[in-house]
Amino acid sequence: MLQHDIQLNCNNKTIKQGKLINYSCDDYIVTLVLKNAKDQLKSYDLFYPYHVHTRNNDTLFDYRVSSFVAERTDLEGVINDHCKDIKTHKLFDQLVELTVAPGKK
Repeated sequence: MLQHDIQLNCNNKTIKQGKLINYSCDDYIVTLVLKNAKDQLKSYDLFYPYHVHTRNNDTLFDYRVSSFVAERTDLEGVINDHCKDIKTHKLFDQLVELTVAPGKK
């Protein structure tokens, strides 16, 4: 995906897009460096996901609680009940899709 136009999608909405120039992983943060339409380099930080999946040529960053707890549905309920009243990160319990932009594959 390096040097290709990519999109980061969450809930069927594009949250970032541009040419993927570089990436790095430091502790629990994945930093993506994208070149936008104005040829500016912008970095975008994501928490390290619970799981990383591939589907076709797409990469999925899985932040869903169900992935974190595996088959422990009782634990999933406890986490969801606890987290509904506190501020969590914006990708909490979401799936982020990193894909080559349409028409660019």
